[in-house]
Amino acid sequence: MSTDWHPSAADVAATRQARKAGDFKAALRQQIADGRSRLQPGGTNWPTDGQRKDLYGITCPRCTAGPDQKCHLRTRDKTLPKPHQQRVAAWAELIASCPECQVTPGAPCRDGKWPLAAGSVHARRYQEAEGTAA
Repeated sequence: MSTDWHPSAADVAATRQARKAGDFKAALRQQIADGRSRLQPGGTNWPTDGQRKDLYGITCPRCTAGPDQKCHLRTRDKTLPKPHQQRVAAWAELIASCPECQVTPGAPCRDGKWPLAAGSVHARRYQEAEGTAA
């Protein structure tokens, strides 16, 4: 997905006002209907082969930050210096196989026959993902 739309100062002010008034979702829907959405489909940055070297190449499961966007707090307009742990786990799951439970890339880690809780992955899978990305 590409981020080719850059909001003007009026759009930012209208968005902040809509958040304060409580009708942010309606304002966002209207922006999307007007063709001013922040993420446009059909871009070239979406990972198709799973071999992205940076973990900002996937969508964050926690804050829904798109590819090539930093993680942010959903309640405020504040970007975070580090990505969410859920994004790091999804990145490791996408590009590396797990040496601990012997699953292929894209499959969730398992503890016996059950998947690990909350989409987490084994620590050795992080090391394998870093080795794959390097």
